[in-house]
Amino acid sequence: MTRCSWPTDEGAEVSNYSEIFEEYVRGGVSPRIGYGQKPAIVTVDLMQGFTDPSLPMGREYSSVVEAAACLMALARSKNLPVVAVRSQYTSEGVEALNWLTKTPKAREFVEGSTWVAFDSRLGVRSDDVVVVKRFASAFFGTTLTSLLTTLGVDTVVVTGCITGGCVRATALDSHQYGFRTIVPMEAVGDHTPVSHWASLVNLDRMYADVVSQSEVSDYLDSF
Repeated sequence: MTRCSWPTDEGAEVSNYSEIFEEYVRGGVSPRIGYGQKPAIVTVDLMQGFTDPSLPMGREYSSVVEAAACLMALARSKNLPVVAVRSQYTSEGVEALNWLTKTPKAREFVEGSTWVAFDSRLGVRSDDVVVVKRFASAFFGTTLTSLLTTLGVDTVVVTGCITGGCVRATALDSHQYGFRTIVPMEAVGDHTPVSHWASLVNLDRMYADVVSQSEVSDYLDSF
């Protein structure tokens, strides 16, 4: 059986938030939505602009990239849909002026730039679906909903960055469009542990099942 598993904790500070999350889960606060019959992997914004620490908006997301890449590869091996999503704008940024005013460095996410290239470790292939978004959610203003519906998808596994931003927005919209929404905690990342774990608790309480990487791996491996 193929499995994907990476350690959640990268230091004492993260471990503290991880323990809080685990305590919350053990309390059985939120019932499970569960898995459906046809999943798709939707990987959000794992592009150089976010995953290359040498770039202004980049952070060290190696474990997140590796976790997402493993799930993508496993899904492909089972002939399940893989969707790679990236943020991209024109040089003028007229598509999202308020967003780019709030995050001016994102103006560098221009077609053809290093910033919007998917992290090579993801292994994005020509037969993967690529979706370009302008705002936080991968669903907002894109064809993602109709694409997943056409493919018969009922379960969306959301991976990528950042947990408190585009991952959360995508998971929320996935839920609102009626998909069973799964967030593997090792396959998403944020700039800060506070935002990461607070967002995971919020998602698990109301909009998604936040689960381990191994659990999602077992689910995909069952197809």
